[in-house]
Amino acid sequence: MLGRHTLFYLLARALPGAVNFIAIAFYTRLLSPGEYGQYTLLLSTAALLNVVCFQWLRVGLLRYLPMYEAERKDAFMGTVWTGCLLIMGITGAGLCVVGSLGWLPTGLPWGLVLGTLWIFACFDLFLEAARSGLSPIRYGILSISKSVLTVATGVGFAYFGLGGRGLVYGLMIGMVVPLAFFGQMIWRQVRPSLLDRAILRQLWQYGWPLTLTFSLGYLIYSSDRFLLGYFLGEEMTGTYAVSYDLTQQTLVLVMVVVNLASYPLIVRALEDKGIEEAAQRLKSAAVLLLTVSLPMTVVFISLATNISDVLFGASFRTVAAQIMPWIAISAFLQGFKSYYLDQAFQLGRKTSLQIWPVLGALVINLLLNVWWIPIWGVLGSAYAACCAYGFACLTSWALGRRVFPMHLPLREFAKTLLASGLLALMFALLSGWSGIVALVVQGVVGAVVYLGVVLVFNVGGVRQQVRAMRSRRTGERV
Repeated sequence: MLGRHTLFYLLARALPGAVNFIAIAFYTRLLSPGEYGQYTLLLSTAALLNVVCFQWLRVGLLRYLPMYEAERKDAFMGTVWTGCLLIMGITGAGLCVVGSLGWLPTGLPWGLVLGTLWIFACFDLFLEAARSGLSPIRYGILSISKSVLTVATGVGFAYFGLGGRGLVYGLMIGMVVPLAFFGQMIWRQVRPSLLDRAILRQLWQYGWPLTLTFSLGYLIYSSDRFLLGYFLGEEMTGTYAVSYDLTQQTLVLVMVVVNLASYPLIVRALEDKGIEEAAQRLKSAAVLLLTVSLPMTVVFISLATNISDVLFGASFRTVAAQIMPWIAISAFLQGFKSYYLDQAFQLGRKTSLQIWPVLGALVINLLLNVWWIPIWGVLGSAYAACCAYGFACLTSWALGRRVFPMHLPLREFAKTLLASGLLALMFALLSGWSGIVALVVQGVVGAVVYLGVVLVFNVGGVRQQVRAMRSRRTGERV
């Protein structure tokens, strides 16, 4: 089941990822670094508020829907959606009060931030409902339609001179249209009579430590942009952000696909069969996670210059090529922590412990950014991210193994490292190639080499899985 769900979620995330890949090529040619910087700061603010205010509902939905699915599902989903609307009202009133007191930072269109926040909240909650309900097809429809609509309208707005705000308008349209299409499924669950205070309390008690953790984690991700804007200005923020977004989102994409498929299955195994079965499923997910993420990290480290030359506009390329390898390392560490190490806290129901690694990493990131940005510029920010996420991984491992069994498959990890090392060697031999054709050839040759090595080393028992798939197909034909 894990392999099948992974394939579904891969398609659901790979197609939007490919669209976003193409979008960056347009954005960096239609917008100046300063305009992209404005878009980045606005979006980062809305996304941070989304995590702070609504994340506890999403993680609670993912954790407890399997428990309530057989009985009281209507009460559970009604509580979730009614709670979401209540928080939307509170955030709107709160921003109005803070704005009337003159406490909001100037320079941001706060009405647009609020609208983006509300749409983010509803769309992300609906995505989590599809994921928790093991509905990868619905998840894929939502993700793909959002991506295509966002890019199509965003590029159009940017072409007609709306700048960074045009990209935000495109993002809002990309989420509103799918929500409107599925709106009946949502609004029939929004009934105050279905609100169950006991369920809401359960969601809050489980979710607030994770919300704090995710908020701190997002601050690690976004604080460098605010500090770069303070020290170096919006133009350098935009140049840094476009490279960071491409690298981080691509790497996290392949890692989140594994998590999207595996985590609901691990939770159900924990509920139905106990801790040991869940631990074994977590171990299998860890092998798959490294098998897909390590080679992608090698790609961005080895081919940074050619990727930057092909995808980015001229004003973005030089800085992008410099920071891309370091961003790839930090993104890998971030994803490994989020989608493997942190699972121990959630499965062991000790989510409050998850706060400390992220809090320490945030402090390290802020201090190093303030110290290194004046010395090394954008490279200083990339160095700081690597150090912060490295610290977070080490402390998450030290704490997480105490609350839930984590069986590290060291032999499979070693095979994956060796396969990725051979991939890096192959890229080194092709390092003199440049241009879009060369990039495609490098990617195809790299994929063939890596998959061949994975099969030879039988990473994660892949040969047995291939034989099992063939046997099932043969049986179906018979």
